[in-house]
Amino acid sequence: MKTFIFWIILLLFGSGPGLSACSDNSGETGDTDSDGDTDSDTDSDSDSDSDSDSDTDSDSDSDSDSDTDSDSDSDSDSDTDSDSDSDSDSDTDSDSDTDSDSDTDTDTGLDTSDWPDNSIAYIGCSMAKNIGSGYKAVGGRIMWNSDGYETSAKCVQNWTSSGDAWGLFDSKMTAIGGKDVVKAVMVQICIYNPWPTDNEIRDMIAQARAHTNPGTHIFIVGQPQYAAGYDCFIAGEGGAAWTDQKAQEMAADGSINENMTYLGSFYLDNTLGEVFDGCHASASGETALGNQARAYWGG
Repeated sequence: MKTFIFWIILLLFGSGPGLSACSDNSGETGDTDSDGDTDSDTDSDSDSDSDSDSDTDSDSDSDSDSDTDSDSDSDSDSDTDSDSDSDSDSDTDSDSDTDSDSDTDTDTGLDTSDWPDNSIAYIGCSMAKNIGSGYKAVGGRIMWNSDGYETSAKCVQNWTSSGDAWGLFDSKMTAIGGKDVVKAVMVQICIYNPWPTDNEIRDMIAQARAHTNPGTHIFIVGQPQYAAGYDCFIAGEGGAAWTDQKAQEMAADGSINENMTYLGSFYLDNTLGEVFDGCHASASGETALGNQARAYWGG
């Protein structure tokens, strides 16, 4: 009987602490109830290599490897997408040696070297006649010479719409073969006292266009220049220099400069006997002017 009671008591109270320990401290003693693998060995239940091993679950090399997902060499390699040598190589797009080689054209801005005889007309006064005569004397053929073309004393006012000089021009034009021969006109600003107004110079330019074919180029010039301090008495003090300055101003005037450029200046060296009467060219002066014209036109 005593033995029976003993077993009853043992059955009711003997296993309580063990159950409680397994439930609360399974990581230390619970081999059967909470084994993560098979048993519940601490290496299995909370082993970071199996359950939360960062190499497997959150390995940065696999999930967010910057070399794969955002490798800057692949996605935004500047050598491929924006290589400045390919897209904007200045040697290819804007090589100034190719687009604007100044050695190709003459000083006139046009290649006139193969133009036919008499293809450059001129208007002006006796100073322009000096150039035409000198050009013929040195063998020039592209610009008009002064044969049968007496422009002496014909200043700017004579070449305006109300002037009397255009009959001379039209006769010379007919003599050399007509308008179709002429590709350009040298328009000389030649002055007496009083000097012309800007409007009169513009009128002269407009008349040069009216007496030639559309598209004919105009080279505008002043009177020949002299050594520093020298003045042509006909043009007055500073007059020759003024004509050259005015030619440059007109060439830069956007309202009238279509197909018109400043040619440059002619020069007479009064210290070398190239001026015979205080203004006009001597025989050697005409030769000098002719050679200068030939340097501009060729021929």
